[in-house]
Amino acid sequence: MVVHKRPSLYQSFNCAIRGIFDAVKEERNIRIHLLCAIVAILLGVAFDLTRVELIILFFTITLVIALELVNTAIERTIDMYTTDFHPLARLAKDIAAGAVFIAAINALVVGWLLFGERVINFSRSSLRSSLAINPADMTFIGIALSFSLVLLLKGLSGAKSPLKGGWPSGHAALAFAIATVICAESKSFLLSALGLILAFLVAQSRVEGDIHNILEVVSGSLLGILVMALVIYIKNQWLI
Repeated sequence: MVVHKRPSLYQSFNCAIRGIFDAVKEERNIRIHLLCAIVAILLGVAFDLTRVELIILFFTITLVIALELVNTAIERTIDMYTTDFHPLARLAKDIAAGAVFIAAINALVVGWLLFGERVINFSRSSLRSSLAINPADMTFIGIALSFSLVLLLKGLSGAKSPLKGGWPSGHAALAFAIATVICAESKSFLLSALGLILAFLVAQSRVEGDIHNILEVVSGSLLGILVMALVIYIKNQWLI
């Protein structure tokens, strides 16, 4: 009897990230969902959604993506066992796709309820110079956007692993995204300097460990800075 060792928490987390990454790399629909999610989150910041509305938005986004991942897993499992047409295989795939379709319809309804009236009543005079989102929420939104973009770009560039190597560096992107919000929101030069130093150390460790090359680290760092700077800019002023 073969006893399989239970995977550690880190191994389980790594497997989960790798599963998401492989789905992004292989499935066009996942990439489309991620791109729509990025746009929706930016709109949520721009149109000053309340915290409850942001919770609804994030829940809706994750529901669609999670069901698309389950649908992909079901399709791959069926394809592993048979490549021939079978009515039960078709039924299973169609039902899984139907679950994603229902979630997508729900996302459209939620999107209309959240943004429809705001878009219709949109005007330059209605824009406020300061949005209600607080720095903590802004940080998490920026990190979520950075992570989504890293997954999308790594999938499009054909990277082999979500956490080791590939363009761009996700660790550098998240490190510099956090450093950017520290510099923007902190009034302390010391905290800002420490944030940047830690970000540079993270980036350097990826190069020194032969996990990423300099181009991948620099591009990841710039991605994190630009994404967080965009969120901060939208928070403070939306100029057209």
